[in-house]
Amino acid sequence: MAGTGGQRGDRRADVRAERIVVVGRVKPSDYEHAVRMSPMHGRSLTILGALIVGAMFVAGLFIHGRVGGLLLLITTVVLALVTSAVWPQLPARHRTPRLVIIAVVAVLALVKLIAG
Repeated sequence: MAGTGGQRGDRRADVRAERIVVVGRVKPSDYEHAVRMSPMHGRSLTILGALIVGAMFVAGLFIHGRVGGLLLLITTVVLALVTSAVWPQLPARHRTPRLVIIAVVAVLALVKLIAG
């Protein structure tokens, strides 16, 4: 009776009982059903994110008033979040320029918001 569902393939799993919480990056060795993202997919998301932040920065520079200041303020927050996420891996010589860029964008945002 091997082919009628008796012995082979009769293994059932209760998905609700198998709640697995994974923190950090999932590796196939950590969980056998892990889905791998292609390296190209990760790069595409990084490039898309950089393009969006860059577009917000340029739009914030060219749009006058509070709307431009708000766009620059959002850009400042995103830059600060990204920098804080990679801070431990950054060499010391790269930390100062990043902080200067964030400060300059923040000052531009405040000037536009105040003058707006």
